[in-house]
Amino acid sequence: MFADNRTISHRQLFRQIVLCFTGVLLVVVPALSGLSGARGVLCLFFMYGLFIPGSIFFVRIRACYERPEKYLGKFWGRIFCLFYISYLFFTGIFLLLLISRIAERYFIEGSEPILIILLSGAVCYMGCHQGLERRGRMGEVVFSLLLFLIGLMLLLAIGKMNPGYLSFHEKTTWNGWMGSIYEAFCLYLPVFFLPFTLANVERPGRGGKAMNLAVLLVTSLVSFSLILLQGAFGKNGYEQKKYPLFDLMAGVKLPGDFLERVDIFWIGAVLFCILYAMGSIFFYCHTVLEKCHMESWALWIAIALVTAAAATEKTGISPEIYGKLLAYVYGPLFPVSGAVAGMALKRKRKEGGTQ
Repeated sequence: MFADNRTISHRQLFRQIVLCFTGVLLVVVPALSGLSGARGVLCLFFMYGLFIPGSIFFVRIRACYERPEKYLGKFWGRIFCLFYISYLFFTGIFLLLLISRIAERYFIEGSEPILIILLSGAVCYMGCHQGLERRGRMGEVVFSLLLFLIGLMLLLAIGKMNPGYLSFHEKTTWNGWMGSIYEAFCLYLPVFFLPFTLANVERPGRGGKAMNLAVLLVTSLVSFSLILLQGAFGKNGYEQKKYPLFDLMAGVKLPGDFLERVDIFWIGAVLFCILYAMGSIFFYCHTVLEKCHMESWALWIAIALVTAAAATEKTGISPEIYGKLLAYVYGPLFPVSGAVAGMALKRKRKEGGTQ
């Protein structure tokens, strides 16, 4: 069941992808007006269709991500790694803000957001240093429980739906569809870290199946949640809500009404998934820095990340800036980075074949 010697199994890879993506997307996607209802479902599955050939490409270029300085040179190899670190840095700030606001609003009312940011950052950073095998085993242990809780709550929420609200006819322009697809693409940008992950997976050449199944499961869960929301609130009836699924789950009851707040299971499961994703941010910061022999920077980057998140909360800067970074910086540049890695790998192999 478990993999050893600094590797994880395909089973553990599957679980880690699901845990890292599910909580964040269940919070973020329903709040995006461009991905509401049937249009959101179609866009998400369109991205999954693109991911299938993308996963094959990730497997083939993993060598460049494992040793970027060898294939890109020392200088450009470090620039390549620091570009990915910058994405992790801003994503980490966003996740810490998300954790603090969900905890303060639904979990611990009246709590101090900055204190939650500092504690969450410290706990996640310490957790990421438990080793690759322990991290994989923790994901293995909690996966079934978290998936059961999330799945159960989604099924219970079916009772809140009004079939008359369901409509699968979307009237929008070509530009509207392209904007929604690009919005979905930006949400799936973390898949570009999978070539880094494959270096620590047993039999990495066969890791495509695990990656495809994991992304399919996540896409299906998020798509089902969009259908639930439209059925419960009507078309465009939840776009003004900040956390639509949390509001929906607040009205869910177990048969017999023997628990007053069933939504606490939803809050706990989603929040744990986001914390796990935050731990992955620190883990991959250290992993990517190792690739260019700069791992001594990991602690300072973590301190800067948590400090920046606390400062962002203190000054009231809107997290929407993160969305603009994805749309205008990382969305265009991530595919370019993958193409550069592929060309560098091809050139190096060609040079090796001519010597």
